Amino acid sequence: MNRLKQAALLLPVLVLLAAVGCRSPKPGDPVFAGPGWADVGEECEFVVSATDPDGDDVCFRFDWGNGDTSDWTVFVLSGVQVTVRHFWLEPGSYEVRAQAEDGTGSVSSWSDAVRVNVLAAPGYPTVVVDTVELEDGEVRRMCVSPDGRWLYVSLWECDTVLVFSTSDNSLAATIGQVDSPSDILFSPDAGRAYLLCYSAVLVVETGSHTVVDSITGFWDAEAIGLSCDGQGLFILAYDSIYRVDVTTHAVTGKCAGPGYYSGQLLVHPGGELVYAMDTENGRVRAVRVSDCSVAFDFSAGIPAAYDMALGREASRLYFTSGAAPYLSSVVAATGVVDELMPMDDWIESIVALPRARHLFLFTEEYDHEHALVMDTDNNSLAGTVDFEDIGGVFAFRPDGSGGYVDCWDGILVLGFPEE
Repeated sequence: MNRLKQAALLLPVLVLLAAVGCRSPKPGDPVFAGPGWADVGEECEFVVSATDPDGDDVCFRFDWGNGDTSDWTVFVLSGVQVTVRHFWLEPGSYEVRAQAEDGTGSVSSWSDAVRVNVLAAPGYPTVVVDTVELEDGEVRRMCVSPDGRWLYVSLWECDTVLVFSTSDNSLAATIGQVDSPSDILFSPDAGRAYLLCYSAVLVVETGSHTVVDSITGFWDAEAIGLSCDGQGLFILAYDSIYRVDVTTHAVTGKCAGPGYYSGQLLVHPGGELVYAMDTENGRVRAVRVSDCSVAFDFSAGIPAAYDMALGREASRLYFTSGAAPYLSSVVAATGVVDELMPMDDWIESIVALPRARHLFLFTEEYDHEHALVMDTDNNSLAGTVDFEDIGGVFAFRPDGSGGYVDCWDGILVLGFPEE
């Protein structure tokens, strides 16, 4: 074979090797952040950056969680933050991801998802659109999964948790042999549910609605909470607060609770503090998420604080009283009481709607039951929703499209009036 033929055969190989040699290592996975809530049509702002190992310029594209993927942005310097905006026209729960590409065409992996709950309407559900019948048992707690697919209902006296599909309100599964189930919460990705029992937290795989694990080592637990990253489980048991790693089940922190009659626990969505309340004396303890150490103590400002909820943007905590018709508003970051509001009726329970722009305050006066609706932007009453024979256990869909409340013989499905 002459040299000319050899050169002709080698040329494509050399071109391929050169192309491969020019492909640099892929950029690092994007660091991606955005809001957790939005209204339909509301423009959301997301911030993303990525570092390229060779210092190459990078650009980005986005998976908006509804089947749409954006075009690539313009190139920017490695490590520089880029701000993009997007809105949705349909309510729902969307998992948004980002991907980076460098100038040589090397592409990163997709970032971790940012879940955005897009709310259906700025108001609140006031109409009963369906009824789910229950054969037996008193509802202790209800919770809707972050993706909006499942409603978990604990029946304390029956040692049972029922699972309903929110698409048609049909019974999807029954989780039995659950010792006195009370509190319920979900992991941020909705892949797992945590069921609080008398002496354990049961871990449920939501794909099959089966118990796959249990967390033990405490007694007489009253409430649970989960850190924003889903890794730290907080348990309010007897007179202590525990922080447990959900993977290893190791206790990674412990401190004294707010008092002997501890009964409520809330995790601040900012991810820094957990609030635990003693229902006997209205004392509240703020605990650091990172190591379960005490940040500060404060008073709810009313006697015998009975229930609590976080308000809009989690800037305020609201407390009801078991001894007087009052509602107090407390600055969440400092524990300072900023308003004490007398109420016409006794407040039995309080629950925040998605995004906490409204609170439902359940009242029960003789044969009349209703929910007062509070606007948390200005601490004023926005309306009243009348019900019959309800127990005051509420749960709302993450996208704000409806909710649930227990009644005498089942669960009322709440929605919006037809226009």
